[in-house]
Amino acid sequence: MTDAFLWVSDVDRLHDELSARGAIVQLPPTDQTWGTRETGIRDPDGNGVELTWDRPQEQWPRTEDGQLAMFTRRLDLRGLLNEVAPQTLGSGPRDL
Repeated sequence: MTDAFLWVSDVDRLHDELSARGAIVQLPPTDQTWGTRETGIRDPDGNGVELTWDRPQEQWPRTEDGQLAMFTRRLDLRGLLNEVAPQTLGSGPRDL
């Protein structure tokens, strides 16, 4: 499976058009905390396609005092793996 990110001018319009044509939507149009608006679909071969639009700075998330409300948090990989059923992990390495 391959994922592709495509920057487009109208995420919502493409989402509506592709879902009307039967596309498998994995992510409805969503405003992301890093300043983009994205939708995710799967093509007929199962490849992921993310359609992305960079929101103008005036639409970026902000705190009450006007500061950017973007953040980076440490990924809890062990916690994430504990949420996944063991049978879905496949036969890959288990030493994470």
